[in-house]
Amino acid sequence: MLHDREGVSDEVRKKIKRIIKETGYTPNSLGQALQKKSSVIRIAAVLLKVDALNMIKEGIHQALAYYEGFDIDVQFHLIQYFDEASQLNVLEQLMKDKVDGIVLSPINTESIRNAIDNITDAGIPVVTTMNFDIPESKRLCFVGQDAVRAGMVAASLIDGLLSGHGKVLLVTATEQTATISYSEGRRVGFEHMIKEEYPNIEIAGYVVGYDDPIVIKREMSSLLKNGPWPNGIFITGGGVAIIGELLRRYDKDHKIKIVCFERYPEIIKLIQDGIVNCTIDSNMRKQGYLPIKILLNYLVYKKKPAANEIYTKSEILVKGSLCKKIQ
Repeated sequence: MLHDREGVSDEVRKKIKRIIKETGYTPNSLGQALQKKSSVIRIAAVLLKVDALNMIKEGIHQALAYYEGFDIDVQFHLIQYFDEASQLNVLEQLMKDKVDGIVLSPINTESIRNAIDNITDAGIPVVTTMNFDIPESKRLCFVGQDAVRAGMVAASLIDGLLSGHGKVLLVTATEQTATISYSEGRRVGFEHMIKEEYPNIEIAGYVVGYDDPIVIKREMSSLLKNGPWPNGIFITGGGVAIIGELLRRYDKDHKIKIVCFERYPEIIKLIQDGIVNCTIDSNMRKQGYLPIKILLNYLVYKKKPAANEIYTKSEILVKGSLCKKIQ
């Protein structure tokens, strides 16, 4: 069947054979893949407009390039952070449109959870990503960082930077609630580790920025102008570039130690300039790539993901790890 099927180029055959070999499927699966290849696989990517967006998109496009033997149509739907109504409207429309699968960075509310459950019940798989999740929903799986563990690692980094003593300001994306977002999970892990392991580190206060550049700039400008300054700042979400530029202006001697997340170009530059001390990368490109792979495995081969939560590998980046090799 493989050699006789019309309309399938040798290049496509080779690509699909490679994918089948890597996933461990039988020749029958190859026939299914070739059959599926003849129809369009429609995937919707419903993503929040946050700092991670570009890297998530890059990962999605990398996956599309890898699976180019299939006819995959990915439509992006970009939602403002915390715009629950817009995200709900998009999800309801996608269910009506009967898309094949959804990659989602969900706003963790009851209405969005219900929407995910309804979509799943309608036979449309949903993979949550971008470090956003609703674990109690019926989503197929979550791809992202173990947020609580990442917060615990950040606490250890802060303790080392402050030599075990000092005051720390937390810049968070959300209020302290029972709803666990990536920012809240990191805060919970950080606070737990400080309380249990580092009693001489004091959490001196919080700035809730909602990942909004205007809010973060206003609040941090006031703090840096009027004081008192903390010894360290732990940034659980976005706004690192804004805070970094404010510190460039007010803290020329780099007295305040900074721990944040991700490897965006602006963060790498701040590390190289000595303003940010270290960042914990959650591999956003992988968080774009894997959901496409998982959906295709599920849609084409009926293969469920290995776990409900698939955690990406975190990497700690410091100035030394970013320097060029010694010649």
